[in-house]
Amino acid sequence: MPLFMTGLVRLQLVGPVSLCLVVLAAEGSACALASAPASPTLWYLNLTWFGVFQSSHYLLNEYVDVPYFQLLGVALPLLAAALAGAVLRVRLLLGIASNLSLLYAAFVLAAWHLVNAPRHAFAAGPHGGTAVGTDGWLLVLLAGLCLMSSVASHAAYLRASRAEAMPGRHRATSSGSRMSRRSGIGFTDKGHAPTHGSDSASLWGRLGE
Repeated sequence: MPLFMTGLVRLQLVGPVSLCLVVLAAEGSACALASAPASPTLWYLNLTWFGVFQSSHYLLNEYVDVPYFQLLGVALPLLAAALAGAVLRVRLLLGIASNLSLLYAAFVLAAWHLVNAPRHAFAAGPHGGTAVGTDGWLLVLLAGLCLMSSVASHAAYLRASRAEAMPGRHRATSSGSRMSRRSGIGFTDKGHAPTHGSDSASLWGRLGE
């Protein structure tokens, strides 16, 4: 069966595809808000749905000052690598893309926690807690999809390793049986006694004559 058609390949593509779609929506919403800053709908989308990616943008912007870097420098390259690995049947490239998608989702989660933890602690007070918003649940869903892709990549690696090991075991078993047949230890057709004894008796009988 072609690599692109297997179920494990589809599962490995879920993470990079989901990450690219969510980042594309977040960057598109931010770009639209920059063009129409008076739109309440765009403000709602940016703050309620895609606030987690604003946190990761602030952290990345301290080191990489590139517009739309999360889309052009992270999400799209991971998606391109995953698709190339699936189409070209390069398991390593597909596995790397799926695992890096999980790693970036974990980075977004850590950035969201670092940026928002002081504000949440102040809002919660000494005895209360704050509920996870819509952007937090979106991030949890994204991390779960990326985790599923990462697990599928490890399962595909184990399956490929077992498939490559089985022919070697079969060849070793076949060579062992051939060597045992060539060693000269045979059995008679009607019983389990070795043939060497009967051959030796006939030889001594001929010598006695």
